[in-house]
Amino acid sequence: MLKYVGVGYSVEEVKKVDVKKFLNRILGIPSLIQTSLFDSMADIMDQLIHAAKKLKEYDQGIVVYKNTITDADNIERVIWRNPEDQTSDVKATKVRYVTKISFEEATLLLENAVQEVTGGHYGFYITKRGPTIQILLAIDKMNNVNKAAKYVTIYRPITGKNEMDKAEFEDKYEALNDLAKAKEKWNYFLDTWGDRGIKESNVITGDIFKAYNVVKSAINAVTGKEREKPVRVVLVESTIRRSMYSTDTVTSPTKSPSKTPAKRQANTLDKSGREVIVIDDTDDEVDETANAYGVNNQIQLCGILVDNIELARCEKDFERMNENLRIAKEKQRAAEQQRAMLMQQMQQQQLQQQQQQQQQQLQQQQQQFLG
Repeated sequence: MLKYVGVGYSVEEVKKVDVKKFLNRILGIPSLIQTSLFDSMADIMDQLIHAAKKLKEYDQGIVVYKNTITDADNIERVIWRNPEDQTSDVKATKVRYVTKISFEEATLLLENAVQEVTGGHYGFYITKRGPTIQILLAIDKMNNVNKAAKYVTIYRPITGKNEMDKAEFEDKYEALNDLAKAKEKWNYFLDTWGDRGIKESNVITGDIFKAYNVVKSAINAVTGKEREKPVRVVLVESTIRRSMYSTDTVTSPTKSPSKTPAKRQANTLDKSGREVIVIDDTDDEVDETANAYGVNNQIQLCGILVDNIELARCEKDFERMNENLRIAKEKQRAAEQQRAMLMQQMQQQQLQQQQQQQQQQLQQQQQQFLG
């Protein structure tokens, strides 16, 4: 039936479909058939999107990341400066964002989902078998004709939101209706592997149009895949946190705070092995201490998202590009010098020829005079 409205049966044919033509043609069909056709088309598109996401080839457009954290000493570090004009900079800002979800947030997601749409898989699920027990929150919404979707939206304690094929989900997981047990298992993962729920990435900003090809080839080299659009353009809203170097616990500012001392957000080691302590001001009770450290400044970045390995590859490629530019300039300079030397030699030869001609003319005049 899709064939009669300009859409083929295969995924390859759907990729080439003229969406405007398809929508215009189904307008003249009875509403029940119209809905079935549209749902068939939507199912195929869902398969395409799911496959593209698995291959990391799905272009989501500009993705917005909120509530990220940026260290004050990692803001817009210059990773490449155009040697031709010394003004076009490419910069990198390191950001951290939280993917883990607390049990309270998971239950709130569940309550909101149940209120919106009924039917499908809702609630906490655990693995049926396997060496380790995994837990997740599943939200499987029905579409507009109560037809079950082919993919289930899942939330894991550490990695957060994702999608899973419904057949795979039903084969591997079973419902866990005991909320107390679900909370215990959920919090076990957070307590054990909670640090993995904080992801670290880098946003490349600045003159990204000149650097696009370098970033694209670097990402393809790291992933081992030649993709036409490997980059992810993101809009990041981040809170600047001032870092302090210390080998001890967090020290309070010289002015004694009147409220609860600041908490430790995350401890990492810099390149020299010193501990970087970042102050957490998310609690209202630590605002005074947080402000004493110069926190709470907001920045907004729009650029390309890369991980640490991809950024390191980008920096190497930028260095290689600068080296190639330097070599090309040296070759150009050497060619210009050689050209200048040839011109000078030619001018000297012309001058010598003129002098010889003048001497010959003078000798001829002398001979005529004596003769």
